[in-house]
Amino acid sequence: MASRSLMPRLALPPGGPPSSGTPPVPSGTPHAHDPASRSAAAGRPAVRGATRPGAPLRRRDTALGQALLALVRLLLAWQERADERLRLREMDDHMLKDIGVSRAEALRESAKPFWRL
Repeated sequence: MASRSLMPRLALPPGGPPSSGTPPVPSGTPHAHDPASRSAAAGRPAVRGATRPGAPLRRRDTALGQALLALVRLLLAWQERADERLRLREMDDHMLKDIGVSRAEALRESAKPFWRL
């Protein structure tokens, strides 16, 4: 009696094993990077144009990312400006003299809202 292997048979692409170092996929197993296989395995239809890992980003996606990054940078700059003005307001006359700023100039600068330069 022949012994049966407990390991599943591997489905190799035509032409032999892949040369990219990617391990072969067992037969009957959906491929992780194939949206149709993933969708079918999950019991839902494949979505046309779905992004997959390694797929180039759409121009709209990168523009949105750049806008969000610009917003985060603006918020961080505002926070830093507010912190600096608070520190300036809390300095004593000796420290203000060391940096060459009068008390009136420090109070005028610290009274500005964080969004104003």
